Amino acid sequence: MSRLDLVGTVLLLAASVLVVTALQQAGNAHSWASPLVITCLVTSVISWISFFAWSWYITTRKTQSGREPVFPWRFVQSRVRIGMLISIFLTGMPFTIVVIQIPHRFQAVDDLSPLQAGIRLLPYALLNPVGSTLAPWLAKRFQLPLLYIMVFGAAMQTLGAALMSTAPTNSHVSASYYVYEGIAGIGTGLNLACLIVMTPFAVEKKDKAVAMSAMVQSRILGGALGLAIVTTVFTGYVRQELFRESFPESEIKSFLQSTRSFAGEGDAKAALARAIIARGHNLQMKLVAGFSGAQFLTALMLWRKPHITIPRR
Repeated sequence: MSRLDLVGTVLLLAASVLVVTALQQAGNAHSWASPLVITCLVTSVISWISFFAWSWYITTRKTQSGREPVFPWRFVQSRVRIGMLISIFLTGMPFTIVVIQIPHRFQAVDDLSPLQAGIRLLPYALLNPVGSTLAPWLAKRFQLPLLYIMVFGAAMQTLGAALMSTAPTNSHVSASYYVYEGIAGIGTGLNLACLIVMTPFAVEKKDKAVAMSAMVQSRILGGALGLAIVTTVFTGYVRQELFRESFPESEIKSFLQSTRSFAGEGDAKAALARAIIARGHNLQMKLVAGFSGAQFLTALMLWRKPHITIPRR
């Protein structure tokens, strides 16, 4: 127990939970200027600063304290390691957003049951592990640098999300939508696998365990933040558009809270609300494409000679 970095763990947990809470509440139950949102954001910033300051302190004082830092400061001093953390942070965003929001779209817009909506997520859910399996096999079989596979994966994520953002808003999606899901799914799987496989080759032997933990934490945090961001944008857009179409506030709240709230509405009114919600989901996919495209920039941070490859045994 004496070697556990309890202070760092508590600071990291507080910083992560508070920023996610602020983003989820802003624009939904509370405004951006509400005391809850401001308090969460300010406290989160203070927690992040304290976390990195503590990580620096405990890393430089490790010989005296004997504690193992939850985030060794030497990670910050490496361009490649920071690039990997940012890359998996950005990859976690599309993964979590798509898994949550695509079924929501099918329920809210196409009036499908949760089971039916989940089935329509299968192209993404099944091809994601296919990409994760292909990445290390291709890297080892053909001695491809993992960075090259990551760039290709980012391109597939961006393409798939951009195509999903063009889904029709006045009718059910076409069969091509499921192809777009598969493209994005393979791309996400390629990048997640590459980053996990790359980690042991990019850190010192003593840091392998904590580096893997940091990568998983960064992916989860990216997913939570990404979901909070797109949810806030979606809610704000739908609320504004429904208000512009003269929907009463009670109905707007009902539409945003439940995918089954259209049952009591007339056909024309329900169709208009569904079209607005569909446009909101398309907007979310545009944001996903942006998060995926940002991975091209972080790939530059991973550029090194020689490139990281998987050695043949």
